[in-house]
Amino acid sequence: MNENQSWQSTATTETKTKFCKYCGEKIDIESVICPKCGKQVEELKTSKPEPPQMGYTVQSQLSTPRKGMATASLIFGILSFIFPLLGLFGIIGIILAITAKDSMKATGTPTGIATAGLVLSIFGLIYNLIAILILVFAIFNIDTVQDIFTYFQ
Repeated sequence: MNENQSWQSTATTETKTKFCKYCGEKIDIESVICPKCGKQVEELKTSKPEPPQMGYTVQSQLSTPRKGMATASLIFGILSFIFPLLGLFGIIGIILAITAKDSMKATGTPTGIATAGLVLSIFGLIYNLIAILILVFAIFNIDTVQDIFTYFQ
């Protein structure tokens, strides 16, 4: 029993070691720098993993077309104000904005440009409808809403 105890005590006090690749000194297995020569014997371990250095990430590939659609919706929203009688610009802007916004939400990309495009396109479409009503009133020389009903009877 005494032999057993002495064997256990030496096994627990014994530490794992390795040799320095520069000076050959026996050092602790977890040492990164040799205490004798001061040279680094292993790479330092970082706490967070390094991002991949080559290629593109999936996030950037997926978000680029959606940002393009969001920008296009913003442009169509602006065009719907510049050309008030072409309601098509507002409709295209609304479709592009909704599509871009849904796709961007799914990938976690910010949706600010798509929202701005949607708002501008909706207001542009309303502006187009008002411009068309004003044009109809001017063409048919209608002064009041009551004149509309008498004109079409």
